[in-house]
Amino acid sequence: MGEEFPSPNGKYILYLSCNEMRMSLWVCSPTLVEADTKRVLYDAPGDHDAGDIKWSDDSTEVRFYQRIYPNGSEGKYACLRIAHGEATLEYES
Repeated sequence: MGEEFPSPNGKYILYLSCNEMRMSLWVCSPTLVEADTKRVLYDAPGDHDAGDIKWSDDSTEVRFYQRIYPNGSEGKYACLRIAHGEATLEYES
């Protein structure tokens, strides 16, 4: 189970790999890859859950709300900034 969120320019894809942690509780961890090469730019640990995925119009940033299992109530917004073939994760306040 999972979803794909391609960037507006089609150069990147944010994949959500979903795993059932408990009955009816799914955690969907984000992985950012280059679409052509499948090179991984960011791969979150399996206990990180992402939702509310939003790409910037120029495909240089992807924002999402991130929670960490099992204490998912204390989530925060995160942003992957893409530049020079690298992705940097920054948390937003």
